[in-house]
Amino acid sequence: GTDIINIKGGTISNNSALENHGGAFLVTKGNVEIGPVLIKENTSKYGGAIYCSGNPHATIKLIGGEIINNTSMSINGGIFIGNNCTYTYISGIVSGNTPTNEYETN
Repeated sequence: GTDIINIKGGTISNNSALENHGGAFLVTKGNVEIGPVLIKENTSKYGGAIYCSGNPHATIKLIGGEIINNTSMSINGGIFIGNNCTYTYISGIVSGNTPTNEYETN
């Protein structure tokens, strides 16, 4: 079957993965649906809030909520979308992240 994780409600904040990926989440397989939820002030080496690179494949769907004020030490403070990951934006806010506000497909 297909793994589905629904993240709804609450706040995910002040987490860190300074030597790794995804301050709040590291997604490598399955389907992750996010929203509404507040993801803020997380820090990591890559993908300050969320890092997705499928092994073999992963999906992320943003359905409301906010991904704000997260920091990456390298690239993509908000959402990093790597190989074998599909990102779908339905609604929500991705803003104020450093070094970039939006996700990046790599």
